Amino acid sequence: MLFVLFLAVCLPAGYAVYRGLTSYALLIALGLVLLSFLMRSEYRLPVVLLYLVVLLADSHRPLLHIQGLKLRWVVLGILVVKEMTYWAFAKAIRVRLTAAHVAFAAFLALALASAVYSVDPELSFKRALSVLLFGMVVFLYFWRQTDRAQVRMDLAAFVASLVPVVYLAEAGYALLVPDHAFLGGRLRGLSGNPNGLGELVMITLPLVYWDLLRRRPGGRRILAAGTLALGLGLLVLSGSRASFLALGVAVLLMTYRLAPRYFLGMLLAVAALFVLERTYHGPLSAAPAPGAQPGLAERLADYADPAGREEAWAKAWRMGLERPVWGHGFGTARQTFGELEFARHSGGYPHNFVLHVFLDLGFVGVAAVLVLHVVLISYAVRCLGRGRARAETGLPALAGALYLAGLANALFESWMFSAGSPTAFPFWLMAMFVIRYAVHPPGGAPRQAAGAAREVHAQTRGSQT
Repeated sequence: MLFVLFLAVCLPAGYAVYRGLTSYALLIALGLVLLSFLMRSEYRLPVVLLYLVVLLADSHRPLLHIQGLKLRWVVLGILVVKEMTYWAFAKAIRVRLTAAHVAFAAFLALALASAVYSVDPELSFKRALSVLLFGMVVFLYFWRQTDRAQVRMDLAAFVASLVPVVYLAEAGYALLVPDHAFLGGRLRGLSGNPNGLGELVMITLPLVYWDLLRRRPGGRRILAAGTLALGLGLLVLSGSRASFLALGVAVLLMTYRLAPRYFLGMLLAVAALFVLERTYHGPLSAAPAPGAQPGLAERLADYADPAGREEAWAKAWRMGLERPVWGHGFGTARQTFGELEFARHSGGYPHNFVLHVFLDLGFVGVAAVLVLHVVLISYAVRCLGRGRARAETGLPALAGALYLAGLANALFESWMFSAGSPTAFPFWLMAMFVIRYAVHPPGGAPRQAAGAAREVHAQTRGSQT
C-alpha cells in the first residue's frame, strides 16, 4: 500500500516537474497526501481544509487567491472521490430525497446546460462543475457524516472553535499590514473586499453565540465572549450593513428560542446599536458629503439603497431582460454586468442573489432557486418551532436562524452559488442541517423504531395465542 501511494505521489509530480509545471506538481503531491490523511478523518480535517482554501481563494493577494482556487478543486475533488468510493462499496446512497434536493439538482442541471449557449462557455462549465462538486460535498458527504446527533453537535462545536483563530488572523493581518488591510477606510482583512469580511463574521458569529448559550465551563464561556466582542469589532470596522442586519436576525431568533428571558434585552440592544449607528456617523456608515449632516430618517432610508444597490438592481434587471428565459450563462455576471458603467455602485456583481441568478439563468433558473428556498424556509420554520428548536442542545435553532440570516444577507450580496466564497460553505452546511432536522426530527427515528418493535412484538404474541 505504501509503495502504491509512493508511486501515486511521485510519478504525476515527477512528470509535472519534467514539463516545467512546478506549481501543479506541488498541488498533485499535496492533494494526494491530503487524501491519505482524509482516510483517517471523517469530518474535522475536511472542514479545516475547505475553510482554508476558500479563505485563500477570497484573498485580495493575487498569489494566495490563485493557489486557493487551485487547492479548492483538489479538496472538493478528494471529498467527492472519497464519497463515490463509499457508494461503490456500500452500493447505496443513504439520502432521503426531498423537494429541496430536487430543486437544487434542477438548478445544477440548468447551470451545466447553460455552457451550451453561454457568452463564455468554458467559464460557465467550470463554475457549474465547481458548484456541482460543492453540492455533492455538502449534501452527500457531510449528510452521511452527520447521521448521528453526537456527530452533528461535535461538528458545530468544532467549527465554532475554529472561529477565534479566523478572527485573530483577520485582526492580526490588519495590525501587521494596515496599508493593505483597509479599502476606502473600511476593513477588509484577508478578504478581497470589506463586505466579504462582514459576511464571514455574520455567518460564523452565531456559532460562537450558540456555544456560549450552551453554558460551557467558565474558561470556554470567557473565550466565547471574547470572540463575540472581537467579531463585532471586525464587523463594525468592515462597514457591512447587510451583514450587520442579518447578524441581528440570527441572534434575535436564537435568543427567542434558546434564551427567551433575555430576548427583550437583546432586542433593545440590537435596536439601540442600529439607531446609534444611523444617528451618529460611524464605521458602518458611508462618509457624508462635505457640509451634509443626514438625519435619522435619511440614514434609515439609506438602507433601501446601500452603496448604490438600487442602481445596480435596476441595471441588472434591464440586462437580464435581454435574455429573459435562459440567461447569459452561469457564472458570467462579471463578463456581462461587470462591464456596465455606474454612477454610485461599484463591483462586478448585482449584489442580489435573485437578480444574479436571473442574469445567469433567466426566469427558469429563478424559478428553481425560489422553489428551493421556499422549501428551505418552511424547513427552517419547523426547526425554530417550540418542539424542535431546543433539541440537541439547540442545534436546530442555530441551523434555522443561520440559514434565514444568510438568506437575508444574500438579498444584498452575490455569494450564494459561489463555491469559492467563505460564506457559502457554512450557509449551505446549515441548510443541510435544516433539511435533516425537518425530514428526520431529533428523536423521531428512535420513537418510530420503538413503535415498529412494539407492533411486531404484539403480532408475534397474537400469532402464538
